[in-house]
Amino acid sequence: MNGQQLQRTAGFVAAAVLAVLVAWVTQPRLPGPEAESMVGKELFENFKDPLAAASLEIIKYDESKAELQPFKVALVNNRWCIPSHENYPADAKDQLADAAASLIGLKVLEEVTDNPGDHALYGVVDPDPETLEAGATGVGMRVIMRNAEGEELLNLIIGKEVPGREGLRYVRRRKEPQVYVVALRTDKLSTKFEDWIERDLLQLNTWDIRQVTIQDYSVDIVQGIQIPRSYMVVEYDDKEVKWSLKECRVFENDRWVDQPLAEDEELDSTKLNDMKWALDDLKIVDVRRKPPGLTQNLRELGEVKLDAESIKSLADRGFYVARVGNRYELLSSEGDFTVLMKDGVQYVLRFGGIAAGTSASGEETGSSGGSGSGTNRYLFVMAEFNPEGIPKPELTPLPELPPEAAAGPGEASSDTAEGKSTSTEGNTQDGGNGSAQEETQGKEPGGEVQALQSDQPEEKPGETRTPADATSQEGASASSVTAEETQQEKSQTEEGKKTEEGQTSETKSIEEIKKERERIEAENKRKLEEYEEKIKKGKERVQQLNERFAEWYYVISDEVYRKIRLSRSDIVRKKSGSTGSSAETSGESQKSEEQSPSEASTAPAQDAEKGSEGASVSGEKTEEKAAEVQSEEGTSPAPPGN
Repeated sequence: MNGQQLQRTAGFVAAAVLAVLVAWVTQPRLPGPEAESMVGKELFENFKDPLAAASLEIIKYDESKAELQPFKVALVNNRWCIPSHENYPADAKDQLADAAASLIGLKVLEEVTDNPGDHALYGVVDPDPETLEAGATGVGMRVIMRNAEGEELLNLIIGKEVPGREGLRYVRRRKEPQVYVVALRTDKLSTKFEDWIERDLLQLNTWDIRQVTIQDYSVDIVQGIQIPRSYMVVEYDDKEVKWSLKECRVFENDRWVDQPLAEDEELDSTKLNDMKWALDDLKIVDVRRKPPGLTQNLRELGEVKLDAESIKSLADRGFYVARVGNRYELLSSEGDFTVLMKDGVQYVLRFGGIAAGTSASGEETGSSGGSGSGTNRYLFVMAEFNPEGIPKPELTPLPELPPEAAAGPGEASSDTAEGKSTSTEGNTQDGGNGSAQEETQGKEPGGEVQALQSDQPEEKPGETRTPADATSQEGASASSVTAEETQQEKSQTEEGKKTEEGQTSETKSIEEIKKERERIEAENKRKLEEYEEKIKKGKERVQQLNERFAEWYYVISDEVYRKIRLSRSDIVRKKSGSTGSSAETSGESQKSEEQSPSEASTAPAQDAEKGSEGASVSGEKTEEKAAEVQSEEGTSPAPPGN
């Protein structure tokens, strides 16, 4: 073997040794025996109390966009807020608690490797903007929790899920190379703004909706005036599960014109129900903070402050202060929408301009701010109290007392005495002789003989009376007198009982009336107290809502907006088979008008009774319809701008 061959062979051997060395250095391996095992131990032994946390920061990396997505919630003035969204309240009910709970007590199940070269393989590369290279792969999610002093309670990089083992992930502590396997779910570790807030903006119950008012108009920004188009009021009856049109007016030729439903028209319940559910589904996509002056005025007075900063802030988002009649009002580019609830709370929704795909900072929204898809719109929300939403109690009238019971105690005694005196005098005048005669008959024997003698028949001339006849007549007369006395005594006893029963019944009736009055008074008082309590709670609810609404412009989905913001053409449709129905109705009406009163009067008694009942029902319906028309024309409030 010559020298050249030896040199070549030595080169091959060196390359093989180098390859083996590189493979040995870079291969995944467990920590050496000299390292203390972490299996079964907690990664963060000092983090046991979630209440100790004062901030939570999450940093994700979007490989498709090659950008970091940071998100943070922190305690600000003893309230969890989102600093990236101008300290909007992180008021999602369980999100923060669940996120903290998922990070407490993380125990190591396996040790994987301590080789930094394996970090990309297990997805635990640190998403640090200072060290992260462009096009990096295997970047993990970093989670940091700090206490009120700013000290770290936890700093963890979460990697990929362990293949075939659901709920297990690769993790490592930041600034340490060791990679572990732990049981961890990351669904609560979201960087989406909407996951950390109470998205249900209005927090209303659809069954409590009483009335919806839609005002359609535009705003002349140059002249600062409102240009009205239409005004509609629809009511919802939750018992009948039915919508009704209370009022509909359009603005034509500089005046409001009533536009009720025609005979062949009806409300589209499907569209109205979709609107109702859209109100319940009105979710927050993003927020903007209002100027401090505007916020303070809305919170304290429920009014819009007319200063330069507030007016500019409003106009930038499609809301304008314009002149309506002799006053100034807050208007919007897309009209107003009012929802009256059963508790008297009245939501006023004003829809502004487009806020498509922007975050709170005004930048393009990624997954950290808003939906990031579709068109979004600004919304200005206020709450007012309207007592018309709470039905007034129906009080039961008190039964009347008799005059002597209704009078004062002294007057009642006097009336009673006078009544007794009058009764006594009447008895003396009308029945005094009878009483005296009855007393004489009962006490004076001579009276009985005299009566007996007066009752004996006169002897006719030539008629002779025998002793037997005399005895018989005397016995008969005596028997008659005894029967009369018994009847008179019985009559006196019954009259006495009736008088006593009448007095007792009258006294009992008065007492019952008084008790009934007391019961009704107590019931009416209870109804009034309940009504006043509802009024109080309704006002308190309005104040709570305005506390929440005052600081923020909201951003909502344009898709939901279009379900809420309806016009007359959206909610009114033609009746199915309306042509035939109209013709039948017209024919029946004409036939009824052609029938003469004489024909009706000659009908059989049974048919006349039926006709009378039908006429009565028809009359009642006609009167009700007339009352509704009169109510719409005369008693309904004129729409704004009238």
